[in-house]
Amino acid sequence: MFSKNAIRSIVLLVGVLAFAFSTPAGAKTQHTLDTAAIDAYIENQMAEHQIPGLALSIVHNDEIVYTQGYGVAGPDGTPVTPQTPFIIGSTSKSFTALAIMQLVEVGEIKLDASVHTYLPWFSMGGPETEGLITIRHLLTHTSGLSGPVSDKDVINPDTRDLALETHIRELTDYELVIPAGEKYQYNNTNYDILGLIVQTVSGASFEDYVEEHIFSPLEMTNSYTSKSEAEENGLAVGHTYFFGYPKTSAKAPYPRRKLPSGFLISSAEDLGHYLIAQINQGSYGEVQILSPEFVTLMHQPAVETMDEGISYGFGWRTNLVEGEQSVWHGGDASSFHSNLAFSPTREWGAAVLINVSGLPKNAALNEPINEILRLSSGYDAGQIMTDFTSVFYVLWGVAILWAVLNVLFVGLSYRRNIHKGRQLRLVRNLLLPLGLNLGLVWFMFIGFPRSQSSTATVMFEFLPDTSLIFLVSTGIVLITIILRLGMYFRSLKTR
Repeated sequence: MFSKNAIRSIVLLVGVLAFAFSTPAGAKTQHTLDTAAIDAYIENQMAEHQIPGLALSIVHNDEIVYTQGYGVAGPDGTPVTPQTPFIIGSTSKSFTALAIMQLVEVGEIKLDASVHTYLPWFSMGGPETEGLITIRHLLTHTSGLSGPVSDKDVINPDTRDLALETHIRELTDYELVIPAGEKYQYNNTNYDILGLIVQTVSGASFEDYVEEHIFSPLEMTNSYTSKSEAEENGLAVGHTYFFGYPKTSAKAPYPRRKLPSGFLISSAEDLGHYLIAQINQGSYGEVQILSPEFVTLMHQPAVETMDEGISYGFGWRTNLVEGEQSVWHGGDASSFHSNLAFSPTREWGAAVLINVSGLPKNAALNEPINEILRLSSGYDAGQIMTDFTSVFYVLWGVAILWAVLNVLFVGLSYRRNIHKGRQLRLVRNLLLPLGLNLGLVWFMFIGFPRSQSSTATVMFEFLPDTSLIFLVSTGIVLITIILRLGMYFRSLKTR
């Protein structure tokens, strides 16, 4: 029989061996997620805000810990899965920034070199600004570009190989709003210029470069730079809110010239791979997509934005949440919405893709990224949640009231004057109402779109409910203007 000491030694040896085989060196602590709570939250949000389909991925350290699809990808009822492709909007910018930084790392691009170094023909803002806009200015939205110059191209149907270059060459006569480097002004065209620089320096199309140097090494097998290819592989159908309800936008524009700033296509699962590389300083499995030094530089605050406490890095927004850095970006394009967010210190991140968008619902669509991270790790992404709902209700109310008042005033003027044979006054009864009405028309179709760095054409595409109210109200007012003119000239005959 074994002695007691021998038995103790055998038990100790077995315990040590069991521990050694069950816990490999360097193994990461396992986190238990309450996936039922996450699912319940998402399903509640989708019901409350009429979201057709949503996909998410949650990552921790170097692995995807949860990924799921909810709802439908399109009118045919195809369910959303973690592999369903979505257009990711402005979260595309971090991919373009990554491509630039890869070329910086190998010495092909210098951050503080002029755009003219890589595009000698580039001209914008007049001769006096030639050579002043740098790569860093474009990355941080401090080039001086602002206004609707970029967004009017969102509906451009050009699909030629020269589409991107044509877009940038068309900037020749554009005037800079402010001097380069002076102030942050978010503008999509900054990243389109960067995309063309990637294309020119690398010798490959922007599409080919991203696929070869980002999608492929990160095993992003459901990510695309072509809408037609994505459609062949189950691209979700986008929707636009129409008075709070999703309206299918299957034919929403997909401008090739805006690909670097807002039209890459990816899936929740693939974006999980992308976030793993971001959290692990450029490392994904055995691949190093970018050196830790340059990954960290991309995430660092480079310039303050117009939102208090929020800074912009290279393709990422960043702020402090309870003293910890949060890195994130949102996107809206072609009736899709997306959010990426992660904590470099806690090593948690999440991706949310939604196949509906609409400015009035901005806050509701941005909320899931925050709550998902709170439920999974206690970490709040700090994503901005500006609620525009009340603003649009006011706009709608003003437009409707404006039309109703015009009808009432015309009727009242007819009753008090024309019906009784009185002559109308030129200024009070004609010129003043005409001036006010033309001013309101200008605001609705020029002023308001400009306040959103857009144009009326883009507004018609992406804000169909607001556009309909504006158009109907304007139509009614134009009729009242014609009636006023008729009543005025009729009153002249009463002399």
